[in-house]
Amino acid sequence: MRAAIKLNVFEIMSRAPTTYLSASEIASQLPNNKNPDAHIILDRLLRLLASHSVLTCIIKENDINNIGGEVERFYGLTQVSKYFIKNEEGVSLCSSLLFTNDKISLETWYYFDDTVLNPDFSAVTKVCGMDAYEYGAKHPEMNELFNRSMSDDSSIIMKKILENYKGFEGLKVLVDVGGGVGTNTNIIVSKFPTIRGINFDLPHVIETAPSYPGVEHVGGDMFVSIPKGDAIFMKWVLHNWSDEQCLALLKKCYEVLPDEGKVIVVDTIVPAVPHPNNATRLSYIYDLMMMTFNSKVKERTEEEFKALAKKSGFTRIRLACNAFNFWKQVKEDGRALPEFTDVEEVRHYEVIYLIHENYVEDVDSVKSKIEGFMREKKGKMEAKWINDFKSLLDKDERVIRRLVIKRDEAITEDCPPPVEFHTLRANSSTDDE
Repeated sequence: MRAAIKLNVFEIMSRAPTTYLSASEIASQLPNNKNPDAHIILDRLLRLLASHSVLTCIIKENDINNIGGEVERFYGLTQVSKYFIKNEEGVSLCSSLLFTNDKISLETWYYFDDTVLNPDFSAVTKVCGMDAYEYGAKHPEMNELFNRSMSDDSSIIMKKILENYKGFEGLKVLVDVGGGVGTNTNIIVSKFPTIRGINFDLPHVIETAPSYPGVEHVGGDMFVSIPKGDAIFMKWVLHNWSDEQCLALLKKCYEVLPDEGKVIVVDTIVPAVPHPNNATRLSYIYDLMMMTFNSKVKERTEEEFKALAKKSGFTRIRLACNAFNFWKQVKEDGRALPEFTDVEEVRHYEVIYLIHENYVEDVDSVKSKIEGFMREKKGKMEAKWINDFKSLLDKDERVIRRLVIKRDEAITEDCPPPVEFHTLRANSSTDDE
C-alpha cells in the first residue's frame, strides 16, 4: 500500500478515462520511471492488492491463450482504494498510512518486550534517541508528515462529529489545545462563524500552520498555561499522556474555564471486554501505538475517562456522540452502555443467496422455504444452526451461490451444482458484482 501511494497509483487510476487500466498503462504515467520492466514489477504488486479487495482485477479473454502463456490483468478501483484518493478538499487516508508505515514508526514495534520488562521505557526514544516531540522539532520532514496525517484525519473525523454534536452552538471563544495546524478549529469556526477560535500548540507545530478566517494560532506549553475561553477542545490529546499528566492538564483547563465552561474531548474509547469486532481491534491497535511512546501512555475506557474528569474537579461528565463506530451510545436511565453487553451478541450471520435464472419463477418458493426454517428456529440464527442453513441451500438446485457474512468476515461460496448444471456458476466477473 505504501508503495502504491508513493507511486501515485490510485490517483493515476482515478483520472483515467476508462474503468480498468493495465499495469503497463499505469506504469507509463509513473514519475521518474527509468525501469523498462516497471510494468511487470508493478503488476505483481497490484495483483496482491487485488487479492485483498483494494483493487478489482479482470483478465481479457483474448489474452488468455497467447503463445507465451502470459495473461494481462486490468485493474479497477474499489471502495477501499477510493479512501486513498484525494477528495475535493485534497484529503485522503494516504498521509495516515504513510505515517504509521514510516520506517521510524514501524521500528518502534520491535521493542514491546522491552516495554513490558522495563519501567518508563519508550520505544520512540530508543529508536530516535529523543522523545517524539523533540524529534519532530528537529526533523521537518517527519513533522510535516505527522501534521498532514493529523490534519487529514481531523478533516474526516470532525465533519462526522459536527453532523451529530451540537455543543459548539452559543460559544464565543473556543480554545483547541494541541490543535496542530488548526484543521479542527477551522472546521468548527467555518460552521459556527460567531466563534473566535484559538489554535494552541507547540511553537514548531504552529509555525507551519496556514492562516484561517476567525482562527488565531498561539504557541505555548499546555502544561504551563492555557489561553482562556468558553470551552476547551482536545482531540487525540489525552491519549498522549499518562494519568498523572492528564490530571495536571485537565486541572489547568478547569482553572481557566468560567463557571459554565466545558472541556470537549475527542478520543478513542476502548471497551473493557475484548469483543471480536473491527472497532474493538482498532481501538486496541491504537492503544499499542500509544504504548510505543511510553508504557504509561494509553487509550482509555469510559470509566477511566470519568475518573480523570472527577479527580480534576469536573462534576458533570457525559458521552455526547460517536464517529465511525468507535463506540455506540445507547441511552438507558441516562447511562451510556457499551455497544455489546454480551459476547454472544456479536455472533451474527447474514446469508445472501443467488437463484439461477432458470428458476426465476421460484423465488417466492425458495423464500418461503427459508422463512420456514427461520420459524422453526424461532427467528434466531445461532452458530450451531448455520451449517444446517448452508446445507439447506446446498441441497436446493435452484440456489447456485451464497455469500456468508459471519461477524466481520464475508465469504463467497459456490453451492455444489446439481448434476444437470455441471460447472454452472453465477455469470459475474467479480464477487463484488
